Amino acid sequence: MLFLYNTNPTTATVGLQSYYINGSLTISTSVAVPPLGLTRIYADSVNTVSASWQNTVFVNFTTFSAYAKMTLPAGVKAEGYVAWDIAGFYDPLSSKQTLPLRFSTDPASVFLPSLQQ
Repeated sequence: MLFLYNTNPTTATVGLQSYYINGSLTISTSVAVPPLGLTRIYADSVNTVSASWQNTVFVNFTTFSAYAKMTLPAGVKAEGYVAWDIAGFYDPLSSKQTLPLRFSTDPASVFLPSLQQ
């Protein structure tokens, strides 16, 4: 789940790209964030009665996306987390295990954990 906050009085466009583990591009898209507003991006189905989650944006990052890049215009802030749910959909009103996403402004600092255990 990504949360994009726009502190500008005009619509902002955020670029999203994800990459395979070998560095080749998997996804390239953009998302509009309304003036002084919030846009939620989700990668799996959202199933909830909460009215504040009705206008989410779906981006299928697939299981092959190893890492991603987000281009934020000035005045746009981002937060996010991963939530685990074996049901195949996400309901933000029910408790789930979550892990905050790690963001970096240094493109040279891509962190890929060791695949060896």
